[in-house]
Amino acid sequence: MIRKKWIKLTWVLALVLLPVLLGWVYQVVTAYPDEITMATGPPGGQFRVLSQSLAKEIENKPNVKVNTIATDGSLKNLSLLQSGEADFGLYQTWTVEILSEFDAGPLPPYGTAARVEFVANVYSQPAHFIVRRDAGIASAADLAGKTINLGLRASGDYAMSLVLLNHFGLTEAAINAQYHDYTELKQGFLDATLDAPFITIGVNAPIFPDLFNAGITDILSIPYSEALASKHAPMYEYKIPAGRYRYRPPAAPASDIQTVAFGTQLLTRSDVPTGFVESLTELVLSEDFLKSARLGELFGDRRFAQENPEFPIHAGAQRVYHPELSPILNAEFVEATEGMRSFVFSILIALFFGVQW
Repeated sequence: MIRKKWIKLTWVLALVLLPVLLGWVYQVVTAYPDEITMATGPPGGQFRVLSQSLAKEIENKPNVKVNTIATDGSLKNLSLLQSGEADFGLYQTWTVEILSEFDAGPLPPYGTAARVEFVANVYSQPAHFIVRRDAGIASAADLAGKTINLGLRASGDYAMSLVLLNHFGLTEAAINAQYHDYTELKQGFLDATLDAPFITIGVNAPIFPDLFNAGITDILSIPYSEALASKHAPMYEYKIPAGRYRYRPPAAPASDIQTVAFGTQLLTRSDVPTGFVESLTELVLSEDFLKSARLGELFGDRRFAQENPEFPIHAGAQRVYHPELSPILNAEFVEATEGMRSFVFSILIALFFGVQW
């Protein structure tokens, strides 16, 4: 008799505690961290602008503080993610592989520390072959001996610059190589101490109005861009349309520019909460954010967001791209059915006590 009473009591406790347990699971799955850190990029670049926009949107969530770390670009962002010093960061595809190929270290401990995972592709970064008009550069054949900015050594700019130099049959020793950020690059054009930079950056970067409105720069096509793209799997051809940077006369560029591009990926760590990454992915892909951040390649087509990830896809992002794979753990599903679950379990408990009475 006593044993039956204990069994009944156990069932009652289980029924009472089950909603509490499910609520706790819900909180774990969908909880936002109190504080996150985002690695950004150098001033004047689109990494910095997009990261700051994203940080501002995240801070609109209750009780989430966002810290930002200014960096030199892709390589530094990846290093901060691997060391656990950053939770999110933008990265130019294939940067580490290119720098490894050209022995341009030191490189971060790629894959040996915190596991880095993919959230979304956000925009393309085309290579810009920009020249100062009075520098005497009409084509790549004129680059030898010129003062060329290759970008900060921890950036995707530098990685693409090494590819372009190799494509043009040049080395760093064949030019007067400089390694400036965008602010220094702009000043170099204004005071005529810089002949040309290779800039691999999104077309919405703030540096372009500064360069082209000054009326002292031109942009050249990359010769044999199709052949160049075919040599590097994640690279693709890209066209910068005439007038993209200045449509009032004189237009910049004056005609369509054929070049190559890498993608920009938003990365995180595997230990960042799944529910938060899911919410962040939805935020990045939301129409309002796409408009405010001018991420045109993501409008109306999520395929671009998930194409060719260089790293494993984080479980939170996976839920957004493939919600059918985990419908029960989907945050929206859990939230939508929370009230129903509580109602059902309340009825079960009432029925149990009713039968006992």
